[in-house]
Amino acid sequence: MLKRLKFWERREPQVCARQVFVNEPLPPSKLDKKGRPRQRYVTNKITTSKYSIFSFVPKNLYEQFHRVANFFFLLLVILQWFPEFATINPIVAALPMFIITGITAIKDGFEDFKRHVTDRSVNNRKTWTLGNWTNYNYPNSTSKFFSFQSKISEKLNEKEGPKWKETMFKDVRVGDFIKLNNDEFIPADILILSTSEPNSLCYVETKNLDGETNLKIRSSVPEIDIETPEDCASIRFFIDSQPPAPNLYSYNATLVFPDGLPDRPRSRGGPTKIPVNLNSLLLRGCVLKNTEWVIGLVVFTGTDTKLALNSGETPSKRSQIERLMNPQIFANLVIMALMCVWCAVGTRVWEGGFIDLDPPFLVTTDNLSYNAFMTFWNALICFQNIVPISLYLSMEFVKSVQAFFIFMDKEMHYGITDTPCIPKNWNLSDDLGQIEYMFSDKTGTLTRNVMEFRKCSIGGKVYGEYTSNKGGGAYEAENESVKKPFTDKELLIDMQSADQLKSGTIKDFFTLLAICHTVLVSTNSDGEQQYKAQSPDEAALVQAAKDVGYTFHSREPDGIFITTPEGEKKSLREKVLEHYV
Repeated sequence: MLKRLKFWERREPQVCARQVFVNEPLPPSKLDKKGRPRQRYVTNKITTSKYSIFSFVPKNLYEQFHRVANFFFLLLVILQWFPEFATINPIVAALPMFIITGITAIKDGFEDFKRHVTDRSVNNRKTWTLGNWTNYNYPNSTSKFFSFQSKISEKLNEKEGPKWKETMFKDVRVGDFIKLNNDEFIPADILILSTSEPNSLCYVETKNLDGETNLKIRSSVPEIDIETPEDCASIRFFIDSQPPAPNLYSYNATLVFPDGLPDRPRSRGGPTKIPVNLNSLLLRGCVLKNTEWVIGLVVFTGTDTKLALNSGETPSKRSQIERLMNPQIFANLVIMALMCVWCAVGTRVWEGGFIDLDPPFLVTTDNLSYNAFMTFWNALICFQNIVPISLYLSMEFVKSVQAFFIFMDKEMHYGITDTPCIPKNWNLSDDLGQIEYMFSDKTGTLTRNVMEFRKCSIGGKVYGEYTSNKGGGAYEAENESVKKPFTDKELLIDMQSADQLKSGTIKDFFTLLAICHTVLVSTNSDGEQQYKAQSPDEAALVQAAKDVGYTFHSREPDGIFITTPEGEKKSLREKVLEHYV
């Protein structure tokens, strides 16, 4: 019970392996005494916000009182409530601290509210899951009314049959069949069962995980071929999967078919087992690209996904100036404490010289140490301006104004999507412009991975009629969708030259561009061929070869097919060599 009350603690991932059953009733060993599954799964609802309605006040005050100055101001407020130290009304003395903590709380609450809005929009996104179908990994309702209602719905579902239905991301469950379409976000960690592409391949964009915009190739389980909801409802197997783990580059599981595959019955009296790895797993946060559809099975949801396990809790970001202020304020407090001690010791020594004279300005001479103790706290109140409380109030106001200026700055406005610069954390505005070094592993970040074939050198001669625009990078960014084909009059003349060495070298060059790649071809509704490349570099090279006349048409298991400018069709064998680091 106490563990449930600790809502601020992060949930630990499961350490035991999991079995996900598909169209297979759970064995008795997986059920409890009431016939419900022992294995419980988290929901697919994600939360990146720091606070909730109940935790906002205590958690925000805990973070604010990380500042040494706030503790000092709280001590002064407490002292003002005692009549011996009261200089002004205690409420008036507490007002500056209340203003500072209140403004900071409002600012933090507004920032966290934006996180809640983002979480709600992500959780309410729509995807397609298999409906009119039973997921055996979850218990049925124990209520008599709901169980009676579920029986009626099951009968209706049997008449209608399985079909794809729209489902919110937060309602996706482990063991659900899911269908993803092109350019859709992946709502959970999904095992690929079938794709629309040849050789059961698909492409995903993983920039939300590792920052790479180049597309990654993923493949489905080759032994499974399903396309319709009926196929999903008829196939029977279960998955022996490893427990949730944060490693983005490792995953191991086994698909177990107790009755064997449709085209491969049980051999030697045992079930058919198929091992799978990360190459068949789509991770949450990625985007499906250049693939018409993918059918998969949900393996991990919510906080069990690799993205959530690597995200951690939302940190409390503090600027460099704020981090420097704590030791400086601490030094001021030490100086002020020494001054208060000096006043207390001086009071004790000075009053000690008047004990025998019985002066009228001494209230009592019985306990001079007590008088010195009271002097220390009174001196603390008198010297409180050494730690300026107005400094924090000014900083919070300046940060808010700076965040507004950043939002309204036209030079930070992105014209293509009409998006202003939105400061999501106001605490970091005073860190702007303090970057001394910037390291980049490659130029993809600077070029935005927008590639265009401009010129080439063949046999020591440069070809290409590309001329740079006068507008520079800003002009090109606004017109990035307009790409000019690669042309050169001298190139066409040299290709038809009587010099066999020159023309042969040019033909070999563009032939290699047309075949040495991993690009796939698809046909849109207008009948036009579209290239689906793992990286924009490959797409630009293949498109340049097409502009010259060497058109890549299709990739088959026995080779690759292209056409030349003379109309000749070539079928060339290929072997893809991949290097894994």
